[in-house]
Amino acid sequence: MELCSSPQDAVRALLALCVIRHFEPQLVLQLVRQTLKIPRSSLLEADDNSLHQVALSLFHEAKAATALEVVQEAGLWEDLYQPDDVIGEPLRGLSGTTNFGSAINGTAVKTSMAIAQLRELVSSHGWDAHSDVTIAGGFYKVFFQFETKRSAAPYRHICVDVDNEAQSWLTEPIATWRRLKHRHLSLWGHQVLWVNNSAAATWDNSEQGLMLEQWLQSMGVEVLDLSDSGK
Repeated sequence: MELCSSPQDAVRALLALCVIRHFEPQLVLQLVRQTLKIPRSSLLEADDNSLHQVALSLFHEAKAATALEVVQEAGLWEDLYQPDDVIGEPLRGLSGTTNFGSAINGTAVKTSMAIAQLRELVSSHGWDAHSDVTIAGGFYKVFFQFETKRSAAPYRHICVDVDNEAQSWLTEPIATWRRLKHRHLSLWGHQVLWVNNSAAATWDNSEQGLMLEQWLQSMGVEVLDLSDSGK
């Protein structure tokens, strides 16, 4: 008896299980089998990307170890995990330029200005900045990545993920794709600074300053260092 009405529905069910970290081995196996009843090429690009997210969760989540083993023993892993064939995240919404004073590919002016200010502040503290960074073989893409060799820093890599789709009132991402993206980046040792672009468009100077302070604290840069930025 099939659990879902279609392979596409099976993909979405697997995604939901990954979000809540429920990796019951036989349930996962049944859903993977149903998903792979059709060729991967028959899936829409979004569903194929989602299936790759499922594979990443099975491979990297500690709680998924038994489910991964069951899928591998059933001979389904090679069909499920195809990193060279999956398209991955589109480039829309990334910087594409170093002109941070203007709107960039749908990114609000204030968002770009805040990130430019963050870049300027942390550069003097040993952080290197890289724009339009691809991760996991190009599957995930982030607006900016900051990197440091400071041993005292809580993270070596900080990813700035600008969300052009979230509603302005959201304080954290709710889209399944983005939640799993952040989960995976975290599992790989990256801290994620999620930026709600719609909310950023309404920031006044004090709100932008508060957000910068929060970002700096998460990067292990003392907020007091803000007073040194103009020196």
